[in-house]
Amino acid sequence: MIEPEPAPPEVGEENEALLSPHEMDPEKVLRLASLLGDTCGRVVLVGCEPESFGDDEFGAEGLSPPVAGAVDRAAAEVERLARAFLKEVS
Repeated sequence: MIEPEPAPPEVGEENEALLSPHEMDPEKVLRLASLLGDTCGRVVLVGCEPESFGDDEFGAEGLSPPVAGAVDRAAAEVERLARAFLKEVS
């Protein structure tokens, strides 16, 4: 679990890459929101690192056993965080 801090928006040519759906990552999404005049409250990412990306030609399909084993734990963490956030805003 990480809580990314949004980087300040940078106006210039490199921001054209912010609009590419093939190059989106959390930092770019937060920067794009800032460029559009929006702000985000607390942002939390829950994930796990893949065991392998496979080979250069075909990549990997499906979830490795360690990743598949982490799905239920990650889902429970997301539910816990959602309940905690709802308590904070109510």
